[in-house]
Amino acid sequence: MQIERLRFVSSLKVLNLEGNPIAKQPDFPLSLYVIAILPQLNYYEYVFIKTETREEAQKRFYRELREIEDKQEREIQGLETEAREMAEADRLASSFVEHLDGMQLYDSLWRDDEDGRILMLVGAPAQELCEEYSKDVYELTQQIYRLGLERFGERDEEIRDFNANLHEGQEELQAQGQRQIEDFLEYKERIFDEMRLKWRELDQRDDDLEQLQAQLDTLTANFEDSLNELWESLMAQELHLHEAVEVN
Repeated sequence: MQIERLRFVSSLKVLNLEGNPIAKQPDFPLSLYVIAILPQLNYYEYVFIKTETREEAQKRFYRELREIEDKQEREIQGLETEAREMAEADRLASSFVEHLDGMQLYDSLWRDDEDGRILMLVGAPAQELCEEYSKDVYELTQQIYRLGLERFGERDEEIRDFNANLHEGQEELQAQGQRQIEDFLEYKERIFDEMRLKWRELDQRDDDLEQLQAQLDTLTANFEDSLNELWESLMAQELHLHEAVEVN
């Protein structure tokens, strides 16, 4: 790999080329070259790069550095152009109007039409008819193209609204579930405090054991009922959100 390609690795702060074949050039000041073309480096061969060293390196390899920067700029522009073209192609494909923004449809109709080519040999009348037909097809495809983009915009807005509402619903359900859990934890502490009191009473009293045991059983049953209610409520909220997503 060319060292120049490391300019694209913005997180690269330390570089060591010891033992690398590229470092076995005794007459070439590799360290200065690396420091000049990799401005993001802080350490080279485990040595901190001083400002004066970097300035010296950039002066030494000024011409090479300019060429690398120009090449990198052209590459970045090319990648940005490619990304925009791909995004536009995806947008047109999502709108179901790809290949309708020009004469592609009309050209495809004539591509393998041998009879059409023969008809064109008739002369001016056939050519005039062909031109009129091409204009009609172009106007039609442009109407379809604009309508597709318009509908895509509407669908895209609906999707954004849906995702926003879904996110809002998720946050609301999470907050509601969190409140229920916090309320349950407070209830649990109260129940456990009551149970501890009842157990101490059981240890200290010999009379009314059946009554105390019944009270403990009631507290236990109430706790289990509250736990089940919490679980059912949280599951119902999750199911409601899932069904809302599935329906839409």
